[in-house]
Amino acid sequence: MTSEEIMLRLKTEPDFVNLPRYDFSLAKLLSKFPDGAPNRVMAAALCISEDELLKLQAEVIKKLRRAMGVRSR
Repeated sequence: MTSEEIMLRLKTEPDFVNLPRYDFSLAKLLSKFPDGAPNRVMAAALCISEDELLKLQAEVIKKLRRAMGVRSR
């Protein structure tokens, strides 16, 4: 599988993660880590660095806080 194919599948297939150990399945990954996978595993699954993952998580948290009406301190 080429890197372009991987990126396309990450964007278009809800269950796809780039982890052959879990048969490329998010559902199988979640069954192994029901409370959340370590950052290194999540970054590998998404083909990004851990720094990029942390930035993405921060952006998601900001959006959720805004949607919920939670003010930052």
